[in-house]
Order: sequence, then C-alpha cells, then structure tokens
Amino acid sequence: MLSSLTEEAMGEVVELSTSLEVRVALENTFSHRSKAHEIRFKDDLQLMKQGTRSVLEYVRAFKALRDQLHAIGRPVDGTDKVHWFLRGLGSEFSSFSTTQMALTHLPCFADLVPKAKSFELFQKSLELAAPSPAVFVATNSNLAKSN
Repeated sequence: MLSSLTEEAMGEVVELSTSLEVRVALENTFSHRSKAHEIRFKDDLQLMKQGTRSVLEYVRAFKALRDQLHAIGRPVDGTDKVHWFLRGLGSEFSSFSTTQMALTHLPCFADLVPKAKSFELFQKSLELAAPSPAVFVATNSNLAKSN
C-alpha cells in the first residue's frame, strides 16, 4: 500500500504502522483539502466577472473553474451555474441577465452561452451603428453657423 502513495501522501503517513491508521490519516488530510478546494473554487466562480473579456473568454474561464469543481467530485448545481454566470456578465448585460432570470424555466448553461454571445454581437452592432458624439457636435456646430 505504501509503495503506491505519492511523496506528499507518504509524508502524511510515514510514522503510522497499520493500514487503518494510514487510511484514516489520508482520508482526513485529503478530504479537508478537497473541502478547502471546493470552497475556493465556488468562491472564485461566484465572484468571477467578465470585465473587459469577451463573452467567449469569460465562458472559457468560467468553465475552467466549473470543471475543476467537477473534477474533485463537487459539480455545480445548474441553477447556481446560470445565476453566477449571469451575475458575472456585469452591467452591460443587465437587460439580458434580467430577462433570462425572469423566464419561467431558467435556461440551462449550455443554452445560455450562445444567447450571451449573440447578445454581445447585437450590442456591438448597435455601437457601430450609432453616430459618435463628435460627429453630432460637428454637425450641430455647422448647422448653427449657417443659421
């Protein structure tokens, strides 16, 4: 049994003599660490913000943390996943997020991601279509001079 342990695990049980003592020590050590990892990953996931990242970059970072939780046997509940993801999108997505949260049946994460990407593209298309304030000021200044 001892020959199959990692160096880190061996350090935890080197002074123990029975297999029961070894098993209990390993369980106590690594289950505590697992709980600490779970808490840290969940905190990171809940507090994650899109910031200046694109939706695609934000989704990748969000999924990476979600996958780490899954890997330690602590998958994230679907409702929490959707809620935390929407909350992290920020104020530019407030109308989108509010609409999604108000639906009778909350969308699953896999359906939500393409919707968020589409909303991002829509927002960018609106920005490109709107005249810049400098053009508006210049146009209004020229009109005032001609009157």
